[in-house]
Amino acid sequence: MESGFYTLQEFMLFTKGVTYIIMVISLFAITGFWLFLTGRDEDPVSDKPADAIHHHQGGDHV
Repeated sequence: MESGFYTLQEFMLFTKGVTYIIMVISLFAITGFWLFLTGRDEDPVSDKPADAIHHHQGGDHV
């Protein structure tokens, strides 16, 4: 039994199906990579209050 494409319609249907599968896999891969990159944007000093970090700025110290 020989497998192959006998008509242009069979070939186009197969090609379109493979293209959609590649698009879905790419969408998940790009989304996962984006979440990986943006998930590491944590500021290590963010747990301190803002006034404790810059308490020497201003110039109105007595």
